[in-house]
Amino acid sequence: MKPHYKVLYTTQDLTYATLLYHMRPVYDELFNEGLKKHDRYRFSIHNLRHTVASNLAIQGVSLLKIKQILNHKSIQSTLIYSKLQNKDTFSDLDNLYS
Repeated sequence: MKPHYKVLYTTQDLTYATLLYHMRPVYDELFNEGLKKHDRYRFSIHNLRHTVASNLAIQGVSLLKIKQILNHKSIQSTLIYSKLQNKDTFSDLDNLYS
């Protein structure tokens, strides 16, 4: 595999399309060998968004903050990560009206 240094050292605006263009061959070689183009188990850049969001939730970052970071239009999309949040976050809410 040839190193893809251009991804890290580029003078272009690093848009989603640019990143996808440069990273797809890397993902295909490292993670997607033998998978068809539309296989649901293919690794993609979107998996990284889920990983970051999950780790933020585990660290106890509020869902509103995660929503802002991921630029979700609706909190409904962000609620997917609520099951991973620190349980103390929810007990703090219970104590709010005690």
